[in-house]
Amino acid sequence: MLTKESMPSPTSKVQARAPNCPVIIVGTHYDDILANLGKLPSNYIESLKTTIRERFIDIADSGKKGLLEVFDTFFVSNKTKFNVKSLFNILYKAAYELKIAGGKVKALEQKFPQILINFDDMALKGYVFLDAQWLFDALSRLVTMKEVIANYGIMEIAVFMKLTAKLCNQWLNKDKTIMKTRFKVD
Repeated sequence: MLTKESMPSPTSKVQARAPNCPVIIVGTHYDDILANLGKLPSNYIESLKTTIRERFIDIADSGKKGLLEVFDTFFVSNKTKFNVKSLFNILYKAAYELKIAGGKVKALEQKFPQILINFDDMALKGYVFLDAQWLFDALSRLVTMKEVIANYGIMEIAVFMKLTAKLCNQWLNKDKTIMKTRFKVD
């Protein structure tokens, strides 16, 4: 049984890695608690909610004290799906209210300087290209390859698939290198 003293505080780890991020405390296995109410104190659920509120939510100026701002708390059941829809709604609300790096504009309202390209061609209809420069480079490599020039601009599909896979692998390896330098991915 969780008590106020035994309740773990992972918030310090979250604060160290992602300061000022919204936090939602989710209690899982609500159905198991309901099934075992006879073995627990009569007001266990309310007591647990009160403990969470006192310890994590009802703290005045939590940001100024170096603590996380807990957005809300929910109890859900994986089996019965109790409160899951409400959790989705609060997650969206928290994401919508999020502001990046203390900015004034909400994260979901920010415009990103990016070009998205999609084609009406049947073969490419399901794809959206996020990096226009990569697409341009890939197509220019394909068009200028000796296999294409030697056959008057005609390339066998097997050769095309092989070369496309090679280009995608090169792009993925380049992207992993960029991610490692920016985000220190292990």
